[in-house]
Amino acid sequence: MKDFNLDNRRYVIGGVAVIIVTIYIIRLFTFQLLSDDYRKSADSNAFLKRIEFPSRGVIRDRNGKLLVFNQPAYDIMVVMNEAKGRLDTLDLCQTLGITKEYFIKRMDEIKDRNKNPGYSRFTQQLFMSQINDKDYSVFYEKMFRFPGFYVQKRTVRQYEYPYAAHILGDKNLFGVFSWAINIPLIIALVFTPTLVAKMHGMYKLNVGSYALATVARALVAVAGYTGSGDVKMMLLFTAIAALGQGPWQGDMNAVIASCSEYTWLTKHKRVDGTMYSCTSLGVKMGGGLGTAITGWLLAFSNYDKALAVQPESCINMLKLMYLVIPFVLDAIITFILSRMKVEEANDKIRAKMKN
Repeated sequence: MKDFNLDNRRYVIGGVAVIIVTIYIIRLFTFQLLSDDYRKSADSNAFLKRIEFPSRGVIRDRNGKLLVFNQPAYDIMVVMNEAKGRLDTLDLCQTLGITKEYFIKRMDEIKDRNKNPGYSRFTQQLFMSQINDKDYSVFYEKMFRFPGFYVQKRTVRQYEYPYAAHILGDKNLFGVFSWAINIPLIIALVFTPTLVAKMHGMYKLNVGSYALATVARALVAVAGYTGSGDVKMMLLFTAIAALGQGPWQGDMNAVIASCSEYTWLTKHKRVDGTMYSCTSLGVKMGGGLGTAITGWLLAFSNYDKALAVQPESCINMLKLMYLVIPFVLDAIITFILSRMKVEEANDKIRAKMKN
């Protein structure tokens, strides 16, 4: 008598084999045609990617004097596969002016794929960035002693005239103040749509936030005129001022659109393109005039590049330009925004049209 149960097993076994083969084919298809993970992994071991940092143009004033230029800087790169087991760590640390603890920490960070996703022991990895000429010359002289370590050249921006030093006492604080402006501004831009929705319009938000910015700029001026300048308070109030200026930066185009809509509701003419073009032109002209006026005011105050200590008239002018003029401009903008009730006007016109 024939056993049909045993006969049916061949179909089960055959079906399982077909499923397994199908899974393998799908995986191979995915690896070969859809996913590039393995190609990237292979490329990271086979190709050396070298970044060429472009040089930016120099900036001169109207008399041809150099204001901003490029300064060479150097990155120290390491190939782990070449440095492994053949490196005099103590000599390297002394040459670069770092501690052994920093060296170990930095090497661990490079190998950590969570912090450095592109890590491969066969390609160059960044060890130290933007060392100066002096440190570079010392390292380059001894580089043959450190297998696996290389130098990558780049350029950074340098400013011929340390204007900020006369107000802040340290020209290196220029970057800190830039962060104090940019970070709060970005935060304000992120939350602007939510704030507009909660306040049921842009008018209250713009007037209130710019009033806050005006008060903060006034306090920056007070802190700047206190003795040699209270840098910590200046940083704090600068950040608050930037936070207050953020909403207007975020919804300015929407306000322009509301103004254009007002023209359509009252004159039945579309001027969207014209208004946006005028705004763009105004930004460009404002930037050009601002730069020109800055040069004229410095020349008027007897600024002289050759002097290690600027005359009192120049110091007073710098304080006026950095501390007082921004406050005055913020106050003017706040007044203009307080009169710009275009959303309310549009709502009234629409209500009248419905009736």
